[in-house]
Amino acid sequence: GHHGASSHGAAWWLLWAAFGVCIRGVAKHTVSAMRDFLGMPLHMGVFVAFLWTFLRSFLLLFAFDSARTIDVVGVQLVPFVQVLLATIAILGVPLGVIAGFGVLYRLHDKVRIYAYWLIVAFLIEFCMIILLGLGGQICPAFVAPYILRTGPIFICFFIGVWVLFWSTVFLGFEALLAFTVWSIADQVEKGEYAALLKY
Repeated sequence: GHHGASSHGAAWWLLWAAFGVCIRGVAKHTVSAMRDFLGMPLHMGVFVAFLWTFLRSFLLLFAFDSARTIDVVGVQLVPFVQVLLATIAILGVPLGVIAGFGVLYRLHDKVRIYAYWLIVAFLIEFCMIILLGLGGQICPAFVAPYILRTGPIFICFFIGVWVLFWSTVFLGFEALLAFTVWSIADQVEKGEYAALLKY
């Protein structure tokens, strides 16, 4: 039993290490090419990422309840999971502040840690959206029961497409923020940002 647990732990660490190597490998060829954030200077992306991190943690603190299970579109979130998700979200706030100082004082490792956190947050939200989709309760959450009884197929299809579209936009925005922070960490590491700070 103990041996099995330790081998599982080792497997998870190997997976996490492989994930880190893959992210760094992909980022080296794609993300480092980013020179601006939606037409704005790259450091604005770090600021936007911090604002979004702060807003997310604020909303989750109000939405979650550490004493009871809540139902999110058919998915049951027990108190432990709610506390865990809220803790991860709140952790992003100090990491974002430290990343800001990291950009200012050219400490690329501090910016890189924030980029890692944004990637983890993206993966958690991606999994949550998949879970909510598989829960099959999205349509009843948006449409009144009497409407569903008359002709649910067309309405549910329309809502499904609508939710899929906005989920993709949301996840794309999250990925963009993570890639932007990663790119600025690359720039800080290379010392390229020193010239930009003069302006």
